[in-house]
Amino acid sequence: MEAKSKFPRIRVQFDIEYKGTPGDVNKEKSLTVPDMNLTVRQMLDNYTRTGDPGPLSINEPMYFDMEIPTFEDFADVQAHREFLERQLEAAEEWIKNNQDEQEILEEESGVAEDN
Repeated sequence: MEAKSKFPRIRVQFDIEYKGTPGDVNKEKSLTVPDMNLTVRQMLDNYTRTGDPGPLSINEPMYFDMEIPTFEDFADVQAHREFLERQLEAAEEWIKNNQDEQEILEEESGVAEDN
């Protein structure tokens, strides 16, 4: 015959005999004032006015000349990608032409200053 184990058959993560603790009892007068709540905006204003929150960076909004599309399938994604690649090539060509024009103007101004 087997000896009866002192451990329960099912292990649980808490103590079954635990009766709890009474906790702290606060006997002081409450300092709560009715309707003493703050909105999120008020809390943010108070936070930014008090102390040094550190460097704040405010990014300028970006406005695009074209709308950002919503895609239904991968064919639309591929077509839009090709469109963007053509736009990128046109922009790079425009930048290169402007740089070439700028270099020509700088060379002409340098020649004019030498004379």
